[in-house]
Order: sequence, then C-alpha cells, then structure tokens
Amino acid sequence: MFKLIDPLTDSRWDEFINNHPESLIFHHSSWAKVLTERYGDKCKYYTLQENGQIIGVMPFFHLTSPLIGNLVICLPSTDTCFPLANTENDYRQLLKETINELSKNGNASIQINGCSKFGMTDDMGFGRGYNSRLVQVVDINRDLDAIRAGMTRNGRYNLRAAQKQPITIKLGQDEKDLKLLYKMTVDTLQRTSAFPPAYSFFRSIFFHLITKGYGSMFLAEYQGKIIAGILCLYYKDTVLCKYSGQNEKYLEYRPNYSLHWKAIEHFHNKSFKYYDFGGTDSDDQGLLFFKRNWGIKETSRSFYYYPQEIACKSVQVAKHFNSPYKAALKSMPRPAIELLSTCLNRHYY
Repeated sequence: MFKLIDPLTDSRWDEFINNHPESLIFHHSSWAKVLTERYGDKCKYYTLQENGQIIGVMPFFHLTSPLIGNLVICLPSTDTCFPLANTENDYRQLLKETINELSKNGNASIQINGCSKFGMTDDMGFGRGYNSRLVQVVDINRDLDAIRAGMTRNGRYNLRAAQKQPITIKLGQDEKDLKLLYKMTVDTLQRTSAFPPAYSFFRSIFFHLITKGYGSMFLAEYQGKIIAGILCLYYKDTVLCKYSGQNEKYLEYRPNYSLHWKAIEHFHNKSFKYYDFGGTDSDDQGLLFFKRNWGIKETSRSFYYYPQEIACKSVQVAKHFNSPYKAALKSMPRPAIELLSTCLNRHYY
C-alpha cells in the first residue's frame, strides 16, 4: 500500500528512519519541522506499507514559486536525501508509485538529491542533472594521532600554526551565539557570492535540532571576540558540518583549522565514525583545497530529475536567479542581504 503520512504525528516514520542503515538526519521528522516552518505545509511524506508496517519511505516537499517553478523535491535546503527501502523491489515500487501520484499535480517536476545503494537506473525514468557536488568525509573512527597523520603536509602545517594562536574554542549555548554565527555565515557567503538562508531558518535548526541533541555550534574566540564558528548536525555515526562562517579580519589566525580540529576531537571522543565537511561545487577551488587538507575521502553526489528531459535544464533556474544577485551581492550591506533572504525565504532552496 502506498500512503501519505504525517511524520510529525506518526511515530512509525521515525521508527523506520532510526532502523534503516542509510537514513540521514534529513530523513528525520525533526528536519521536517524545520522545513515546515520555512516552506509552510508543503510536505508530502509517502510510505510503502505492508500489513501496517512501513517498508519504504519517500519524503518530499512540493514547492511552487516564480523562482523555482513547480517542483517536488527530496528534500529542499538539504545536502542529500533520497528514498529509503529495505529491498530493491520496494525501492523501485516507491519510485513508480510516487511518479504516478505526482502526475496528478500536472506539470510538477521531481528532484532527488543523491541516491541510495540501489542507484537510479535509466529505466526508472530519472535523468542525472549537471549540478553534482563533491563530498569530503574524514574517517574519525581512528586514533587522533592517526587522523592528524592522515592530513596533508600543508594541512598539518596550518593546524599547528592555528593552534599556536591565542584562540579559544567553545560550544555555542544559546540564540545569542546563534546570531553571531549567522552574521559571520552571511559575511562568508557574501564573499563567495553565495545566497544565504534567512535567519529564521537558522533559528528553526537551533530549536528543532540543536536543542534536541542533533546538533552543536563551535565558536572560535580571540581576545573576547567571536571570530569564527561552525554549525554541525549529527545522527547515528555521522557528523555533518552544515554551515560555517568567519570574520574576514582574522583569517590570518586560521580559526577554521582550530574549529574543525576541535569538532573532530569532540565527536571522536563521543564515538562518531565520520566527519562530513558537506558538499562543495567543483569550481570552488579554494574551499576544496581547504577540505582536501584533512585527509578526506572524496566522492561525487549527483542530483536526479523526473522527467528525464528536464535534467539538462536542472541548473538553469538557479543560474537565472543567481547571476544578477551575485553581481550585486558583494557591494550590498549585510542588513540588505538579510532582508532579501527573509523576503525570498520560501521561494528558493
């Protein structure tokens, strides 16, 4: 049976997610709460059921706006999220039933961020988009000395230099710390011409994930001033660095090296196995160089679209929106950027 359920009220959703080996924090109902606050009541969480038991799940949000068109996405504002099932037959059945159901929405297109171990073969009707990202993950299920030894020579040099600086790393505690981290994140994204999320999105993450034990903030302090920070989400054995920001005036102190090493040390001691730096665009050579210094395993994550003919157009909307924005972004004051992000919060992903 193919059936919609509400992950916020039906405990069977999280029960299935918690027991599935490929599930991520983004499959969890806590992330559904974050997205519902951002996009409104747009969630369509499909399940494949047998005798009342869930045997497969397909989480979606149905977004419509002039910026993104009519799109059903698994899931927006998410590094990766894909259908989950116990068998390949169930997985294929999920995709088939979802396509049949969503065909009732007229011209809606489907986007899936990544794929499970069962893959996405051509006969499923999905095409691979051109907007793949590189993913860097550090194995932290090793001795700390082995983790450090696995870094590149340049990485070890920068980490030693950072640790000689009078910088203190502390855990963020409250919304005051969150606001500091958000401002630095906006400034950092502005320098790379990337569009920032609205503060309300950060606030939802704080209250639905961080305060519930699914995330932490790490802040770097220099002479009483917070100069950098990272926001990590974690679930099962994996930690994901979701956002990071730093004050440009203090880049010479290499605070990001101190921050990430402290986070790796912290989560290693809590028996996590993997530290995921998050996806990176292949043309962002500076960020790729930084992440590759950590002795990472790098993979490519693709995005899939239905129908297939829209796959080749998968990034056109983003480029159309980003091009004029990026041209003006670096000269905009932060209050204007934050206001624009707030106004457009529900209209992009």
